[in-house]
Amino acid sequence: MRLIVTGAALLIVCAVALAFGLRRAPDMPPGPWRVQMSRSVIATRDGPHRILIWRPEGVTGPRPLILYAPGWGDRAEIGSRQLSDLASHGYVAVAFDDLSHDPPRSGESPTDAALRHARFDEATPQAYAASFALAGRRVQKAAEKGSAILDAVLASPEFGAQIDPARIGFLGFSWGGATGVEQAIADPRIKAVVNLDGWLFGEASHKVLARPYLLFYIDDDFPPDGWLRSSDPAQRALAQGCAADRAIHQPYRGRADFVWLRAGHVSHEELSGAWPGWSWRHPFAGLRDDRQALAGRQSAHAQVIRAFFDRYLQRQATAFPPIGQTYTGDITPMR
Repeated sequence: MRLIVTGAALLIVCAVALAFGLRRAPDMPPGPWRVQMSRSVIATRDGPHRILIWRPEGVTGPRPLILYAPGWGDRAEIGSRQLSDLASHGYVAVAFDDLSHDPPRSGESPTDAALRHARFDEATPQAYAASFALAGRRVQKAAEKGSAILDAVLASPEFGAQIDPARIGFLGFSWGGATGVEQAIADPRIKAVVNLDGWLFGEASHKVLARPYLLFYIDDDFPPDGWLRSSDPAQRALAQGCAADRAIHQPYRGRADFVWLRAGHVSHEELSGAWPGWSWRHPFAGLRDDRQALAGRQSAHAQVIRAFFDRYLQRQATAFPPIGQTYTGDITPMR
């Protein structure tokens, strides 16, 4: 009898998983251009790197370019929906993987190899402090990789002629957002940066980016005040990290080309634009009505990102904010 019950339960779980899988991630409202997506391995001064490219079909003349970096340990695919949206509105987008997915390089030291595969540990305030220092070295490597890929893309016979080198932006999720700010500080070719909930490290932790900058935070970036004095070391570490990043961003306040937004009712991963996958821990989550609300919020985020780049890369002065001075999708400006 136990086997029969267990088998029936397994069938139910599989059926729910199948139903969830059939409910694919809704596309962002498409722009006027059909999108061509491809994968490539591009030769750079640091060796070959895997990239993903989204291009608008039928567009003539050089287009603005968006570089994309994902979160710590993530692949470039996590940004697919947001980058496809940008390409459907006339942008070329190039995404690259996190350092942890790079193959070993000739002459790479054990220290650099360990840095690529390191983890960010915020289990205690002491672990957070050590990870902050480690992340400062790692983000420099990530920014150097981004600049090497940009050099190679602009020099490529296949892609270079399609890109306007005077209109390059950077979109990064989490660690990728930190990478974008770090790279833009060192690389003046980056004209505008969108950071999706990424804490800053390295040079960006004490130097101010003198370029248009859009920063998204989420509700989790504002832990309860009591967490700074919590008996739980992980809560103290998270609260200290959030407070430190808010302090890093204070010098930007008041600048006309800096916009700090809070995206409500989304998780860190959902802010990436990726659609939540099925989980055996929450097998019925995919059938909830609030997934439609999530799709609406993610589309609103994409609209804001696109409007920001339209203003600063397409030179459309009235494009941002996207609707007068208000935002949709549970987005509120930081005061």
